[in-house]
Amino acid sequence: MSASHKRLRSKPDQDMNRIEKIAADWKRERPDLDATDAATIGRFLMVARQLERVGRAELAPFDLGLTDHDVLSALRRSGSPYALKPGDLLDELVLTSGALSSCLDRLEGRGLVERRRHEKDGRARVVSLTPRGTDLIDAVVEARYAAAREVLRDISAPRKRQLDELVAQVEIGAERAERNQSRADQSTSGRASKAGRAKR
Repeated sequence: MSASHKRLRSKPDQDMNRIEKIAADWKRERPDLDATDAATIGRFLMVARQLERVGRAELAPFDLGLTDHDVLSALRRSGSPYALKPGDLLDELVLTSGALSSCLDRLEGRGLVERRRHEKDGRARVVSLTPRGTDLIDAVVEARYAAAREVLRDISAPRKRQLDELVAQVEIGAERAERNQSRADQSTSGRASKAGRAKR
């Protein structure tokens, strides 16, 4: 177990106990409500925060932030020559152009990426990994895969497959809820706009 995992070891227990306490409190105050689903979502949120902390701790020795890692990883996964257009990176990582530009400035300053003209289209620019950047992201990926194994080490292979399937179903439900919320927001905005025009 890495030192970062040891430092964070007690935190998950505290978070999970907090979820159980919240569920128990609501069961006492509102016994008419079934808190099962809400408690499960709460656990997902807690686990997401825990894993983000673990991820940041694993990247710290490499002096990388999460966005730095995501950019280097996207370039490495694209295959040789490990180069993408900035627009492709934006689509891949769902970043703002400002956030991507700041990240590329940072990585280029460290000699991990370079920005150059596209070989076939002189008007376009591409971002590519340098040999130093390639070596770094390979080392980072090895460390992060080891961290993932550590997180799931007590779960058997069949249960990991089952977990993956269940999480995929939760993802579908979350996407549906997000779409529904977006439509509700648009509907509310439309009614507010009509009401505003009616008052004029």
